[in-house]
Amino acid sequence: MALTCIPIVDIHAENITENWPSLILAIKSATFIALDLEMSGIGNRKDTMTRDSNERYKAFCEIAKTRSILSVGISSFSLQQHGEESNNPGNNKNSDFLVQTYNIMLLRKDSFTVEPGSLKFLLEHGFDFNTHYAKAISYSLPQKKDLKDSSTDSKLMSNVFFEMLRSKKPIVVHNGFLDLVFLYQNFYSDLPSSLLTFLADLSIMFSAGVVDTKYIAEFVIGCSATYLNYIFKKSWRENVEKKADNRSHIKIECCEYPSNADVSFNSIRNKTSITAGSTFPCEHYAAHGYCSKGMQCKMSHDIDVILNYEEEKKSKKKKRKRKRKEKDKKTFQELPEDKTRSNEDGTNGIFEEEFPESPSKSPLSNLHTNNQPINSASGNHRAGFDAFMTGFCMACYHQKLKKHDDREFVDGIPELINKLNLSGKDIPLKVEKSSYCKTSASHNETWKRVMMNT
Repeated sequence: MALTCIPIVDIHAENITENWPSLILAIKSATFIALDLEMSGIGNRKDTMTRDSNERYKAFCEIAKTRSILSVGISSFSLQQHGEESNNPGNNKNSDFLVQTYNIMLLRKDSFTVEPGSLKFLLEHGFDFNTHYAKAISYSLPQKKDLKDSSTDSKLMSNVFFEMLRSKKPIVVHNGFLDLVFLYQNFYSDLPSSLLTFLADLSIMFSAGVVDTKYIAEFVIGCSATYLNYIFKKSWRENVEKKADNRSHIKIECCEYPSNADVSFNSIRNKTSITAGSTFPCEHYAAHGYCSKGMQCKMSHDIDVILNYEEEKKSKKKKRKRKRKEKDKKTFQELPEDKTRSNEDGTNGIFEEEFPESPSKSPLSNLHTNNQPINSASGNHRAGFDAFMTGFCMACYHQKLKKHDDREFVDGIPELINKLNLSGKDIPLKVEKSSYCKTSASHNETWKRVMMNT
């Protein structure tokens, strides 16, 4: 079992000054920047899943104005080289990235809405509210009269966001439409009332483009599930296999930090075999990354168990197909010619033997299935680590899908840029300026301030 630890630098009110230079340098030197947010709530699903994109945007605006961002994850991926040539016949190249990941703890100064469901979810995944409330950097919503005051803590995150915009680096998110709405409202300016205006503003703000890994996973790669933990673990496994086979793969290098630094480590375990204590995967969680029973569910929410089960089913299917071909060949040789004719329904009856899967015959059936909860709280769900997972998936997808090597990271994947996933819709939301719509006045004023320090 391979084990890798990814360092996450925790930034809070007590250490922001000492970490500021390295954070800004990581942003400026990045090839692309992956982002993830944790919020105090994400609103009513009925409103945020409406079919009308304009109505959905209005619901998101209301959520961003009334909830707080609790943490921002920033993961800087800097391509060190296009890669060294491998020894395989295809002459493939690896992609080497220096990765620096930060988890910035935040809390709005003014009153905000807290959703019990969101807090419960965070608690179940190891979120430390005591430390957060004691150390979080307080911030205020951007207002014209005090945007010039960049020395106060309330404007620190706005300054970080402005640095990202000035860097003109591609921004990578996972299902990030709501994240972009929150970033705009909390660190940039008041949201425009129109969706088209908002998209026009974004197209100017993120001049290098925005990439959504959920859109890629669902509409380009065609993954069976597209929630972040699933596509990350799947990408990680595939990358490990590529490395073992001496094929082109992603190589990650992280900075080393002093022992007294506020750094936590997230472990990545590549459990490629089913172990005792596991059970059958929860079907709903496997498909959506969510289960209403939470930690009390008797089925496993472990992504490794889910992936192992999928691989076992795939292996069985291949074996059945091979056996069927062998049997078909043997039967065809033994039977008279007239008995190989198709039935009236268009199928060939002698080739229709089924090989149904039987859970009782599966190796998984002998595993632990008592009445005790098998899902426990995990500390892996943090904005910093989620940002790293998003960035790693992007690196893998880029290597897989790029049409040619280019100087700029996004040049090889132009069809993936500025397309945001909208849950429940079969077409993406395009980040572009319509010829029928202008950018907002508030954006124009804020943008001048952003570019003054370029």
